[in-house]
Amino acid sequence: MVKKVILNNDTHISAFDVAAYLINSNSTPQKSSEIIKDLFSNHLEDLVPEESENFQTFSKAVSHTMVINLIDENTLKELNAITDEVSGNHTDIIEEPAQLFFFKQMKLQILYSGTGYVRMKLRSLLAKFGYKRRTAEFVSSVQEWLSQLEISVCLKGYAECSLAEMALDDMIIFRNR
Repeated sequence: MVKKVILNNDTHISAFDVAAYLINSNSTPQKSSEIIKDLFSNHLEDLVPEESENFQTFSKAVSHTMVINLIDENTLKELNAITDEVSGNHTDIIEEPAQLFFFKQMKLQILYSGTGYVRMKLRSLLAKFGYKRRTAEFVSSVQEWLSQLEISVCLKGYAECSLAEMALDDMIIFRNR
C-alpha cells in the first residue's frame, strides 16, 4: 500500500519530516539513529504527539517512513519533488504547507548539520517561494512559523531582527533559540 505524502500546517515535526531530512542529508544509519534518539530525548515537545508516545513508536515511524520512501519509487519522486519545490526558485507562489515543510527541514538542519545555523539572503528566501517582494502576509506567516519552531532570525553579529524591517540583500542567519 502506497502512502501519499500529505503536508499540513502543523508546526510539530513529524516522522515524515525527520525521514525526509535523513534521506536528503544522506545520513549514515548510525547518525540517523543518533538524530532520532536526540530528537526524542531533547526535543520531544517539538514532535507530533501521536507519533512520539514512546521512543520505539517514534523510531519505528521514522524508519518505516524511510523504508517506504526508499522502496516506493513514486513516493520517493514525490518527496524529491516537494524538496525541489521548496529549495528552488519559482515563478509560482508555493502553498503554505510546502513553505512550512521548508522551515521544519531548516530546523532539523540547524540542529544536526554541525554548523548550528542556516544562512541566506532575504531575497533568496523570497525567491524560494516564488515571491519577488515581501508581503505583510508572507512575513507574518514566516515569523509565526519561526516563532513556533523556535528559530531566531539574526543579522551578522547575532543582532536579532525582523524580516519586515531588513533590506532584501541582508544576509539572514537562522539559529535555534
